[in-house]
Amino acid sequence: MNKKKTIIIVAIVIFIIMLIPVPLRLKDGGSVEYKAILYKYTKIHRLNEQSPTGYENGWELRILDFYVGGNSDINVSVESVISIKTDDKIINAHTGSFCYNEGVCLDKIDFQEFRYDVINSYYNNKLYIENLNGDIKSIKLFDYGQKTFLDTEVDFTNEYIITPSISGLFIVKINAIYQGKNISYYFMTNISKTNGEEINIKLKLKENSLTNTGLTMIVENDSDKELEYGETYSIERYVGGYWKSVLPINDFAFNLPAYGLKKGESKELSINWEYGYGRLKGKFRIVKSFSYKDKDDYVLFNKYLEFKI
Repeated sequence: MNKKKTIIIVAIVIFIIMLIPVPLRLKDGGSVEYKAILYKYTKIHRLNEQSPTGYENGWELRILDFYVGGNSDINVSVESVISIKTDDKIINAHTGSFCYNEGVCLDKIDFQEFRYDVINSYYNNKLYIENLNGDIKSIKLFDYGQKTFLDTEVDFTNEYIITPSISGLFIVKINAIYQGKNISYYFMTNISKTNGEEINIKLKLKENSLTNTGLTMIVENDSDKELEYGETYSIERYVGGYWKSVLPINDFAFNLPAYGLKKGESKELSINWEYGYGRLKGKFRIVKSFSYKDKDDYVLFNKYLEFKI
């Protein structure tokens, strides 16, 4: 083999080596970077609050660190937005169709991948609909725990939905006609048997305990029921006449014990939200869940503690 052929073979081997990518998973929500000496290809799946799903998806190609091309769905825009509200809380419903700025539309986005805000409800309660530019044709319920649609009849008008008499966490699918075409809206609701108004339990703020990172609440059970509760809670902010969920700045996990609260008993619960919600300023409320046993079933309901920082 002469010297020229040897140089060519070595050059080809080096070139092939320069094309072999090394995969690297990025800490941005799930993007994967395939990095070689000559190029870098990134399969994008990163957290992005501007996206309706909470994630930005797409791809990007760079050769010798120069941008060559790519595509991202962060520029998608929702065809229309509707709101779901109770007497005191409002959330947005996600639509099942998205359109890129250049006019290309994607249908059948997996609704289970949405980052849902949750609106609490109870049996035969009205969830009001705002900004619906069309007519509702049907309503379906998706059981979030069983991961299946239910054969459950849901009463509705174009102004409100009446929640059925079933307990649990559900995704509600609204099938509607919008500008002459079919469109589906989705939102999540937590349905309980009661709204808890008739359960005489009081949440009070302990004197001098409130800071911008936490508080201590006093829970008094003046009802005729033995209650249970856990460590979970959420925070809502009062904006524009309605309560809106505060999105956590960090994912945080709760221990899952069940604490008892006997009739006439009072307990103190200390909450530090700095890691999950940061330092707060404004008007807020703690959403705290309680339950009691009714025959063979547990009835879940929420109580609220308002505070202002």
